[in-house]
Amino acid sequence: MTATGAATQITDTDALTAVLTTTGSTVLVAGGNLVVSGGVSGATSDLSTTTTAGGTTAFGVTTVGQNLSVTSAGAVSQTGALTVAGATGIAAGASNITLDNTSNNFATVTVTSGGNVTLAETSGFTVGGISGIGAGNITISASGSVAASGAIATTGSILLQGQSNTATIGVAGGAGTAQFASSFFTNLTDGASSVIIGAASQSGAVTVNTVSFSDPATIRATGGSITINGGITGTGNASVTLNASPTTIFLNGDITTAGQAIVLDNGSGGATSVVLGANVTLSSGAGAIDINATVNGAFGLTLNSTGITTLRGAVGGLTPLASITSDAGGTLAINGGAVTTAGNQLFNDATVSVGTGLTLTTNINGSITFAGAVNAS
Repeated sequence: MTATGAATQITDTDALTAVLTTTGSTVLVAGGNLVVSGGVSGATSDLSTTTTAGGTTAFGVTTVGQNLSVTSAGAVSQTGALTVAGATGIAAGASNITLDNTSNNFATVTVTSGGNVTLAETSGFTVGGISGIGAGNITISASGSVAASGAIATTGSILLQGQSNTATIGVAGGAGTAQFASSFFTNLTDGASSVIIGAASQSGAVTVNTVSFSDPATIRATGGSITINGGITGTGNASVTLNASPTTIFLNGDITTAGQAIVLDNGSGGATSVVLGANVTLSSGAGAIDINATVNGAFGLTLNSTGITTLRGAVGGLTPLASITSDAGGTLAINGGAVTTAGNQLFNDATVSVGTGLTLTTNINGSITFAGAVNAS
């Protein structure tokens, strides 16, 4: 049916399809599936939709001049772009919410119940909060800046990406066509199974400023580069994994976890390259540090782990490091064939294992010191 005029309320005990050209607050109630398209305009142009009896809610091309409230007994989806000038609130029971049209334009989106939540948006918006979704997965595909003003809670996974694999991504103030603001991460509650930044085939660069995670975090650009400009901190069970291939991880900041792993590789267990742009410390407590990469850059590298630290690629082969230091306790495996520094090499681990044909070189009268046992393969 087509609805026109000022304030409008339509209730149908069965399924309802409504094409709107209303100029005041509009209320739609369906006892089955609800399909909505058209527009609500005017000074009081709110749209409220409700379905019962398992009814789903689907939006075609729809424009709402003020606020949108969706209460759905079934899944929420769309076949056309949804534009909402005010706040969007969605409650979908345990059903999935899939608003994945890349031309969507939201101001604020708040989810109070649902299953998996998938949101795409074209110009930047604020997540007012996501709750009541249990183990539902959250996927946000953005263009512009995504902030948060309320808690985001799930025990499922969280995927943050651009609208294409080639989109650049900025984290916590980093540059990118898709930006996920610091407030987004401060509003992530502990409990997600993982936080992943970057699409599975991400080829656009990812730039990360200072950020903290409380759940296992992976930053990936498996077809592009990753630049770390500020410190990354993992609390609780948060490990930190950086995947870049075939290009480079540019490390200009420290990475610290509370006993969880730090991994740098190409995303499939193979090698990448790391370039130091500052003195860098990787600290993982009892967690492993696994660097499957060549490491270059005229700065110092400090590796602090009482677990297992592994260097799988040549260190300083192109640009010697200023120095390299590992802390006491734990074990260190040097498997990349060579470590070259301008200054000192101090390996404080209780045990150091070295691969076949290892060459250690200091270029400016530096010292090479092993504080513990050395085992050669």
